[in-house]
Amino acid sequence: MRITESTLRRIIREEARQALREMPYAGSFEPRQSSDFELSDEERIAQGENPRGARKFSQSKRFKDLAQKHLTNMPNNFWFAPLIGAMTSVTQEGGQRFRVIPLDPDGLNDLKKIGYNIPDGIKSDDVIINYDISTSHKDVLATPWMIFHAMFDSNAQEMTLCPSFAQLNELMLFIPGDKISDPDFAPLARAQGYESEKWFKALTMASARNGKLDVISDAIAEMMCQELLTSGGLRLDLGAVSPEYHEPLHMLSDIIMQCANEFRQNIGGKYIILAVN
Repeated sequence: MRITESTLRRIIREEARQALREMPYAGSFEPRQSSDFELSDEERIAQGENPRGARKFSQSKRFKDLAQKHLTNMPNNFWFAPLIGAMTSVTQEGGQRFRVIPLDPDGLNDLKKIGYNIPDGIKSDDVIINYDISTSHKDVLATPWMIFHAMFDSNAQEMTLCPSFAQLNELMLFIPGDKISDPDFAPLARAQGYESEKWFKALTMASARNGKLDVISDAIAEMMCQELLTSGGLRLDLGAVSPEYHEPLHMLSDIIMQCANEFRQNIGGKYIILAVN
């Protein structure tokens, strides 16, 4: 029996995942308040924020259920440390939205300085994500998926956790008038603005189905999230797009898988400071 290319991709992905140690979401720290939190809750609500709702969601069963659902394919324990308010420790450093440093001892020391109570049992190869959350609005809510999306939609050229992702962005984020470094990606990279919707239709995650993808950087970040955080991995509906996009999308799918594998290999023992919204 001949194995199709799509079946082979699925088998490779499943075999790789079976080799991982499946570890659930480890837990969330008690939220701390950002040091820039000068306004009262009432003043922040007037500006469209909802710190009380944000705090409640970060500790909710809904957050826990989503984290347990999405993190089962990761090879390390993940902890979340919500910070109510803005993450100025990263946003004021060159416009970055995130930084990555070793968890032990640097990250643990930083968490203690902020005032978090460090749970017993944290291991040196665990992962802690210190992220900001200031609103409970559903479109920008800091869910586990949104937290990962923010990592891949932030200073991608500095994505040391998976260098191939930085290279992918150089291929895909084409500026009109520039020469495309890899002509095989030309049909995707040239599709800027409304044109990109022609191949976005092949994407199957909720944001794509609901028409909420506007730019290529968002699309690539969502593809990474689907590959890392869902049981089926990245899924494309090539029947929804023109044949000229089929081969470039197959190539893009392979690179996304490579990026995801790099991320899993490099994430252990990291402390991530992330501005989500």
